Amino acid sequence: MATKKRQPIELGCKARDVVTKFTGIVVGRTEWLNGCVRYALQPDKLDKDGKAVESMWVDIEQLEVIPGGVKLPSEPGGGPKPTPRRQRDPVRR
Repeated sequence: MATKKRQPIELGCKARDVVTKFTGIVVGRTEWLNGCVRYALQPDKLDKDGKAVESMWVDIEQLEVIPGGVKLPSEPGGGPKPTPRRQRDPVRR
């Protein structure tokens, strides 16, 4: 039985696992050799003790995008930067 391909979910969207009802912000995506696509959901709330809850990885088929989320910066913040220019070395005469 062939499965229907779903559109990728954008990072920063808010999503819910339809099975467990776990909700959070989509912070990561993995694509596996067998075609499985999974997303990491980072909860946007703390637990009852005020501690952060770990992310949960969920298959794309059991995710639904819900209102909310975060706006990502237009410029990427990390990664390689351009090589800085430097002045020429002095020449001895």
